[in-house]
Amino acid sequence: MQHPSVLNHLTDSSVVIFTVKINRDLECFLQDDYNFETTLRLLNDLPAQAKIQSLASPPCKIKALVTHLFTRYVLNFLLQNPHFQEIVYRYTEYGKPMIAGLEFNSSSSNDIVAVAVTKRHPIGVDLSHRYQNVSDVNYMDQFRPIFHDDESVGSYFQFNLLWTLKEAFTKLLGCGLNVDLSHFCFSGMESFTEEEYSGGISDGISGERNLEVVSDCEWDRIDLNWCDAISINADRLFHDHSKYVENWKNEFYCYSSVLEPGSGEEATPTPSLPVIMSVITPFKVGELICYEVNMLKILSQYV
Repeated sequence: MQHPSVLNHLTDSSVVIFTVKINRDLECFLQDDYNFETTLRLLNDLPAQAKIQSLASPPCKIKALVTHLFTRYVLNFLLQNPHFQEIVYRYTEYGKPMIAGLEFNSSSSNDIVAVAVTKRHPIGVDLSHRYQNVSDVNYMDQFRPIFHDDESVGSYFQFNLLWTLKEAFTKLLGCGLNVDLSHFCFSGMESFTEEEYSGGISDGISGERNLEVVSDCEWDRIDLNWCDAISINADRLFHDHSKYVENWKNEFYCYSSVLEPGSGEEATPTPSLPVIMSVITPFKVGELICYEVNMLKILSQYV
């Protein structure tokens, strides 16, 4: 059933982002063998089920299962299909999935998955990781080949921002990391700070937010503060007639926000980094809406 509060946001000039957090309650629910097996059957896809079962660790299995079902749920909702109907994708030369009727892109952090959707135009989205193995001291030396000479990175926070922007752009183009990341550059990153652009996903669905009931699940509208002051220079790709920008106009727009702030160095047992979300589009976005989806409520209906 259509629900205007969500579907009416999907216009020619809007981006709608859906997120899910694999929090403690959802993990506990899927750690139960019966719940996991019953939920796994919702895929109705033996190769996908076998691939998930082959993963080594329970957390990886849970994340893979939630990612599959969450993506299906969101796309089917927007296409007005049954909740977990199998999605038939077609793929670009470099593996970017596409479907008829929507433009979308997805990304995941350690415990957060996001799907960004537009009505007509391609989109790229990327999330930074809350925990990662990149040195917070030697990151410039480790990743020097990805930097353009004109890119200035003054902090580890800005490095993580830059990485999400680079990833989001390659995902927009659909070329993955096949393109030389130093052949395009971003400026204006100094305008983006954790303090000014923090939003946040709750650790669980609580009464602290105004929840909307959409069909038979709850969607939590997240009010994020988006920075649109970052710009991209992709002139070299166009000057070199790169195959990755064939049929593109040299006009792109960048939007970044802090989806979830970091915990700080004093946190125990392990400090976490802020989760940065960057979106890049070939059109100026009029409205950028973000929802958090309560997958525990949804999956509980099937067990």
